[in-house]
Amino acid sequence: MPTLETTCPIKSLNRTEEEQAIAHTIDTMKNQNLLKNNRDEVNLRGKLRNIAKHTDIFSPTEAKNYIGSYKKRNGEPASNGLKISLQESYVHFAEANNLLYTRIKIKYEAPIPLIPTQENVEIIINSAPKEYYTPFKIMQETAIEEQELRNITQKMIDNQQGTISVSGTKQHDNGIYKLSNEVAENLRFYLAEHQEENPFPQARKLGEEWARIKKRRAKELNKPELLKIQLKNLRNYAGAVFYLTMGKDPIATKNFMRHKRLEQTMHYLKGILTFSAKADRISKIVSTPEEAVELINQGFKEEAVFAEGTPQEKHIYSKIKY
Repeated sequence: MPTLETTCPIKSLNRTEEEQAIAHTIDTMKNQNLLKNNRDEVNLRGKLRNIAKHTDIFSPTEAKNYIGSYKKRNGEPASNGLKISLQESYVHFAEANNLLYTRIKIKYEAPIPLIPTQENVEIIINSAPKEYYTPFKIMQETAIEEQELRNITQKMIDNQQGTISVSGTKQHDNGIYKLSNEVAENLRFYLAEHQEENPFPQARKLGEEWARIKKRRAKELNKPELLKIQLKNLRNYAGAVFYLTMGKDPIATKNFMRHKRLEQTMHYLKGILTFSAKADRISKIVSTPEEAVELINQGFKEEAVFAEGTPQEKHIYSKIKY
């Protein structure tokens, strides 16, 4: 591996040199446990190859200019989120290959989290094969993500109490969840057939199965909105249900979501309030957004719950803060 000086970036001589440097970056990150799975590795490699294709990847100045003016394939300016992701990949490359790179200051505004409806969530989950039904139900009821679920061992499950302990990944704390009687019972049957140390499927397989089911059901039911629901949105759904049914307490919701900072929770609440509102169209059969959401969760069609131009419209809207 050539020594790369920080004061005078080395011009790339050929693709082999670039690929060696990219491979060295990936190995370095693996040694530091910064890559969770193969998907992370593939994404990182793809981003670095993209930079190498359009710049001298060993030149931080060229890389910085490319990242700052990065555009989508159709020529439209890329979002700040994409630029930040691309920049973080290059930061790892620079650190692994002894290059001096100073980050561009890019303002990032996270999108409001998608909160899927109970109807759409259950359309997908109820179509899952037995091996995936119980894992999906656990994720629907708790704020456990797919990799966190995969990391759960037999010792972290209390069948008698119906509880699951989870070790947080990313910016999540550890936690314990009490399952509903129905899900706890499903879990007992599931564990009787899956006695391996880590009984739940790999995160990648969970994601692939979720994508397969939603694609099939969206086509069968002519419901393209199902395609927008990612497996990670089950965490958003669980947080929304907790917030709306447990006193709308941000601190309690923070603990449920296992956030380290309240700011993270408040960001989720934007999505929860948007989900619960439908603010300007509350019909006479309900008087609050919470009652409207409850009816929808019970299976009522939205058009039967919401109507335009009702006397409650301004009153309800004034109580909802985004």
